[in-house]
Amino acid sequence: MSSTQKKQVLIVEDEQDLLTILQIRLSRDNYEVFTAPDGQAGLELAQTIKPDVVVLDIMMPGKDGFSLLRDLKGNEETCHIPVIVVTARDRIEEPCALEGAERFLVKPYEYSVLQESIRELTAGV
Repeated sequence: MSSTQKKQVLIVEDEQDLLTILQIRLSRDNYEVFTAPDGQAGLELAQTIKPDVVVLDIMMPGKDGFSLLRDLKGNEETCHIPVIVVTARDRIEEPCALEGAERFLVKPYEYSVLQESIRELTAGV
């Protein structure tokens, strides 16, 4: 990957307003942003584009974020993709870490914390 190529971020979030805000802010920070409103769409996108990082909500209808995390980390083609879990639930950090999540943020979180996490996790890409 050339240094001029934008890093790709996949946001999997069912809360449309938050999804839109993150998409706008990350795009302004020079990331190529892909979005999915649920776990199944997120899995399909992740397998297709192989993003540099996934920002993943846990509580979603249908395939939840925990199932998606397990699917991503259990697949040879996507297991290397760093995952930042974001959720309003504060007692799920340990299970997410055990499934392979690299970072965990509790909503509401400061955008700068997410921004720094993405920057650190994509630094070597």
